[in-house]
Amino acid sequence: MKGTVSLFVIFFILLIFVPCIGLLAGHPDPAKKSPTSSASTVISQISSAATSSAAVSKTANSAKKSGRSFRILDKTSGRILTVDELDFLRGTVATEISPDSPPEALKAQTVAAYTYYARLRKQNRQKPDSSLQGADFSCETGKWLIYVTNDQMKTRWKENYTKYYDNLAPAVESVYGKVLCSGNQLIDATYYAISSGQTENATAVWGSASPCLVPVASPADIYAPGYLTTVKMSSTQFQSAAAALGCTLAGDAANWVGDIQRTDSGTVSS
Repeated sequence: MKGTVSLFVIFFILLIFVPCIGLLAGHPDPAKKSPTSSASTVISQISSAATSSAAVSKTANSAKKSGRSFRILDKTSGRILTVDELDFLRGTVATEISPDSPPEALKAQTVAAYTYYARLRKQNRQKPDSSLQGADFSCETGKWLIYVTNDQMKTRWKENYTKYYDNLAPAVESVYGKVLCSGNQLIDATYYAISSGQTENATAVWGSASPCLVPVASPADIYAPGYLTTVKMSSTQFQSAAAALGCTLAGDAANWVGDIQRTDSGTVSS
């Protein structure tokens, strides 16, 4: 009987103290980190490092932007504008290509534009053109040529501004700083909207060759808006249009236009 009572007493004592042992075990020495705690700390450190790195990167990009700008003679106002490179690229791409174009098209336009205008800047700072009054090149904001401001985009795009800007800006910014070079020199990255299905040879345009401006197939141009346009006009209207270009037409209208001559790429040459 005494043995049975002793067993009950021991069992009762264990019921009281075992949970206490568990509770004590649940408060480890703060100086000793568990694997979970260590992992959490490492993840936190990595996250902090990434955030810090992103902040440094953003600061670096801002510093780089603030140190690089274009000087542009605005023919609309007659003033010389000092424009941050990224602001300029967003503005010039907006004048050259539809803001709702596919991102890759916007990126390609950005790289071509940055190459072209960076080359002009270099040329005109080494050998200034007096007509530019100290600028790198000119624009005409009032006619939406070469460059426009963010406010002008808002005015033109109206309720579509946010949608268009949010499509254009990230594409431009993602390739900022990239240029096209040949032999460590910026190429003459001239471009145009539509070809006759094959790009033109530089020789046919300027009379001198350029290794980067040679004919290549561009068959998708036939699907571009404005690829084919038909205009009907009277002989008087045609005569007036020719006069506006400095060409005087007289006599029989049937003799005004002869055989059309084209380059190898299909561009009308005469």
